[in-house]
Amino acid sequence: MKQKATVLLALLSLVSPALASGGDILINGGTLDFDYLQVPPGSINGHFGSAGSLVDVPATEGTAAATFVLDGVHYLTVVGALENGTNFVDGGVIVVGDVAPITTGTYDLDAVAGVFVFVDDAVGWVPPADLWNTNWTLELASIVASGKHVSMSGSVTFTSVSSLLIAGTFTASTIDPDTGVTLAVTSGAFNVDSTTGTESTSWSAVKALYR
Repeated sequence: MKQKATVLLALLSLVSPALASGGDILINGGTLDFDYLQVPPGSINGHFGSAGSLVDVPATEGTAAATFVLDGVHYLTVVGALENGTNFVDGGVIVVGDVAPITTGTYDLDAVAGVFVFVDDAVGWVPPADLWNTNWTLELASIVASGKHVSMSGSVTFTSVSSLLIAGTFTASTIDPDTGVTLAVTSGAFNVDSTTGTESTSWSAVKALYR
C-alpha cells in the first residue's frame, strides 16, 4: 500500500534531503516535458520543456531526479526548471512517496501518495543560498508567480528507476489554490540520465553535483 504523505511533507522533502539516509540516487541531466491547458478554456496554455543539467548558482535551466528515504518513507522526485538568464521563472516537480522503494510502475498524483506542482511565470525569484536546508513549503508560498498549480488527480508511470536512468510519463489535473484555475496537464514525459548519477550515503557528495 502506498504511504499517505501530505502535500506539505512532500514539498518540504523535495529539496531538503539533508535529512535523508541511505540508498540515495541523484541523476542530474535530462528532459522534462508536458503540455498544459486551462479547463474550462481560458488564457493559460502552453508547453513546458526543460533540458540539461540543473544548476542553482547561477540559475541554469535543466532537469534532475533523486531518490531518498525520510522518516521511513521512500521518495522519488523529478524536477525541471526554466530560467531567464538570472532567475528561475517556470518549474515542474513530481514527488512520489511509498513505504517501499519506488520502482517501475504507476503511482497516483492525488496530492496524497504523490503530487505534481507547476509554477508558472515566477517574478524575480532567486533560489535560496542553500537549496538543501530550505523549508520549501514556506519558500513556495512566498514565490510571486502568475500561477502555482498543484495536482488534484492524475498518475505517473515510471518506466525506468535506476542509478543510470529515471524515466516515465505522467498526466494530471491541477488547481491553483489561490485563484481556483484548473489545468489539464498532458503528454508529460521525463528522461533523466547523466554521468553525474551517483549513489551516496552522504548528501554532501550529492550537493556537490549542483555546484
